Amino acid sequence: EFGKLLYNLKYQSKMKFHKFNSEELTVRARISIERKLSLSINLVPENEVSIWHKAYKSFIKKMNETAFGGIVFDYDGTLCSSERKFEGPDQIISELLFEILEKDFYIGIATGRGKSVKYDLRKVLPQRFWSKVLIGYYNCSDIAWLDDDSHPNLDFATNKHLEQLYQSIIIEFKTIRADLRPNQLTIKRHENSDVAAIDQVKHYVLTSEFKDVQVLESSHSIDIIPMTKSKTDILPLFKETLIQNSLPQEVICIGDKGNWPGNDYQLLAREFSLSVDETSPDKKSCWNIASMGNSKIDATIEYLKWLQFGQKKIRFKARR
Repeated sequence: EFGKLLYNLKYQSKMKFHKFNSEELTVRARISIERKLSLSINLVPENEVSIWHKAYKSFIKKMNETAFGGIVFDYDGTLCSSERKFEGPDQIISELLFEILEKDFYIGIATGRGKSVKYDLRKVLPQRFWSKVLIGYYNCSDIAWLDDDSHPNLDFATNKHLEQLYQSIIIEFKTIRADLRPNQLTIKRHENSDVAAIDQVKHYVLTSEFKDVQVLESSHSIDIIPMTKSKTDILPLFKETLIQNSLPQEVICIGDKGNWPGNDYQLLAREFSLSVDETSPDKKSCWNIASMGNSKIDATIEYLKWLQFGQKKIRFKARR
């Protein structure tokens, strides 16, 4: 009976809203701010809430008033759910991506994955669009268009510090899986291993002698990459392509791990960035403005349904 009462509780009607200058905080504004603070607004001083409310309105205004030429996405948790990690994006996501490309705009994918992303996207997107999808494989250490069969390319020299870490990790930790690529070392936990195994490896790397590598977390693994590599490395070529095609060079960046050490934190530190899950503490970027109850793929779908396509520009019309 108690469970039924909770299930049927009209919780939105129980919310108490702060007011500033006779302006009521909307439900979307409230939950967006709470996602930033990881705290109920009722526990935050009103003057601080007012500052965040102004930042929220400024972000929404900026997103709504800017013309965009394309969108760069994270992949896992943003376009592809964990349930479909071996199948690729579902039909709804595929249709929304198709619409962007059909309107003659561009898409970027910044991912920790390799060739599996290429195969997944080629299955759901018509071949005529492959030249309009730029992929940053292995956290953008290898960048190529979807129609390029020569990438990802694993035939160049492996970073020597990643190779040394790989050799020491596979000796020190027997219950994890380590996959080494030229500029990325991916660590995953075996199903029957200690739940703390990943954290132990992370601590081992961060306290190692190698200070020129960084540890990035995804929902199911950690990636160790050189400090010189970043998901933002996809942006120069992507923006150059937009300019060459007479499109606005501003880009919407969408991901799920926006807070350090999440693997999207650098990408979502950009000015026009949206999170579908974790946010950073930055007031100017990485807001999660999805409706209450929407996260991950559902939030991505909601954001993409807010897009409006014009002549040579995309408009983002966020709800307030």
